[in-house]
Amino acid sequence: MRTEEKVFFGIGTASFLLMLSDLLLEVFSASLFIGSKRLISYIGILIIVCAVSFTVLCFLVVKNHRGRFKSKGTRIFLRVLSIIICIMLCLVGITIDGILYTDTVKKATSDDKRHTIIIDSEPGSGEWNMTVYRRYSPFLMSARGNGKKVVDMADENGDIDVVWTDGGCLVSYKAYKTDATSVNDTETVTLRFFYNEKSGK
Repeated sequence: MRTEEKVFFGIGTASFLLMLSDLLLEVFSASLFIGSKRLISYIGILIIVCAVSFTVLCFLVVKNHRGRFKSKGTRIFLRVLSIIICIMLCLVGITIDGILYTDTVKKATSDDKRHTIIIDSEPGSGEWNMTVYRRYSPFLMSARGNGKKVVDMADENGDIDVVWTDGGCLVSYKAYKTDATSVNDTETVTLRFFYNEKSGK
């Protein structure tokens, strides 16, 4: 295997293994993170990178090892097939990315670095969701419960205050009143999250 073949094989394999690892962790309510976003938000991009890498690898193998593919028809068939598969996987990746991508409006970590709360949009619905995570590292966290819906947030770019307590945290944000008649009819809503320190959660 030549150097350029190894490069694209490595990129494709790394993307696939990273994607597989993240999906397996999600089964156990754990998540890999890139900054304030779960890696699953970028799973579509990983699919595209994987598909393109292996397609380029296929072209390189056919080009660099013509002795194994003496028939011109076979070489053309392999190239066309790899392009078709790549296009299909890219379309799948774009679709998945559109469904699972989330916007994060707030991320806060406790002073002891053991917990992090993330406020982001829920995949599919676009509703805002607050979730507390047990923090093992900046790149690996585990969700504590199913999170809470952020109801009628008045300004997603506004101030969201997070205060950490001994047993959890308090999150305050501006929300529209139930009888609001204008965008100025807001009130401060506070949600409380609990976690069990004794069990290490």
